[in-house]
This record gives sequence, C-alpha cells and structure tokens, in this order.
Amino acid sequence: MGMNLIISFPGTAQTTLAEVGGKGWFLIRMVAAGLPVPPGAVLTTEFLEPWFDEIKASTCVVGIDGLMTKLCDGQKVEVNGTAGVIRLLS
Repeated sequence: MGMNLIISFPGTAQTTLAEVGGKGWFLIRMVAAGLPVPPGAVLTTEFLEPWFDEIKASTCVVGIDGLMTKLCDGQKVEVNGTAGVIRLLS
C-alpha cells in the first residue's frame, strides 16, 4: 500500500481521479478553486480495493442480474452507470 488510504480536504495531498474517484476528486478541486466546501475526507480506491475483491468473489453477485429485471428503466441506467465505475476500479 503505497498511497494514503484517506485523503482529507482541505489539505496538501495531490490526488488523481483514479485515486479518489469522481466525487472526491471534484470536491478536492472545488476546495483548491476556493469554492465554499466544508472540510471532509475521501476514502481512496486503494482503501476500497479489498472490499471490491471480496464482492467480486462473492456468490451474491450472481443474484444481481435477477434483481435488475425488477428495476424501472431509470434505475437500470443508474445501476449500469455505477457498475461501469466499479469495473474501472477492478
């Protein structure tokens, strides 16, 4: 584990989108731009990696396809978008 697992903002740590994900990266950039953002912290993708590995190895993932058939179209779009982000992390 080479990088910080938790990035606080405002702070001095330089981060990338790949390290902190979209929401965290934009919050950190907004602070750097001087916008009024309350102090906070972001869990890095490295911090979440073991959790994602466990999910991928879980048999629960098999049931997700069945659950998808019960969602309305808008929910399916949202789930597919989130799944795409998770795939990028793997």
